[in-house]
Amino acid sequence: MTEVFSNTNSGRIIWREAADNAYFAAVKDANLHLRRFFDPDSGEGGFSFRMTRGDKEVFFIVSDTEEEQQFMGDLYAAAGVCSAGGEAFFNDLFK
Repeated sequence: MTEVFSNTNSGRIIWREAADNAYFAAVKDANLHLRRFFDPDSGEGGFSFRMTRGDKEVFFIVSDTEEEQQFMGDLYAAAGVCSAGGEAFFNDLFK
């Protein structure tokens, strides 16, 4: 996951906004899906991550109470910036 984060920040992974607080990206033969969720009934939230490659899939959930929540939040924020146009989106504000 650190490679996904690093490649997102460097612009090698391009995320696109999807529905329901989610982002997706295609990297070579893999599809990535990152989603922020909140269940108002239980009061629990977190992030889900799914990667599919052919007929194989990796899926996991990190709840807001887990140690990895901060990392997933940072990845989610980086995906959001990327989907908005990356650094160029913000750099134009200061020119």
